[in-house]
Amino acid sequence: MQASAVAVITEEIQNDVVAALHAAGVGHLTRVIRRERGDIATQLRRAGVDVDLVPASVLEADRIVLVSPDARNLETACVMLQKGATSAWTLNPGDGWQAVDDETIEIAATRELPARPPVPTHVSGRTFRRRDLRRRHRRTPAASSDGSTPS
Repeated sequence: MQASAVAVITEEIQNDVVAALHAAGVGHLTRVIRRERGDIATQLRRAGVDVDLVPASVLEADRIVLVSPDARNLETACVMLQKGATSAWTLNPGDGWQAVDDETIEIAATRELPARPPVPTHVSGRTFRRRDLRRRHRRTPAASSDGSTPS
């Protein structure tokens, strides 16, 4: 089993949760599992999740989100909770299913995270080059080596 994050969601918030996961950089790892497409446990098993200790609320849910494999599974679970998931879990090899609650979120918020690059700001496309290095307008004749324009 690989590190993963699982959350129970409703149909109304599915688009918000998936959009937030894409914004968090794990959208390509996201899978929405719906009861109408088959048994939840069977779909989780096909996705590579150990289903021996699955919480009952996951098996009874109509719709869940699985993000796997996810090295930042705790942060991902927190994002899903912030977007309206009713409950969330992290799965780690050897640890099994760990519920994400307020205490876990508080610990995650105090943990040191790698620095993020600064948000890019608008930079004018205009450049100020030396006169001899500037591009000339296509209808302007090129200057000769002595600086005069040909006639």
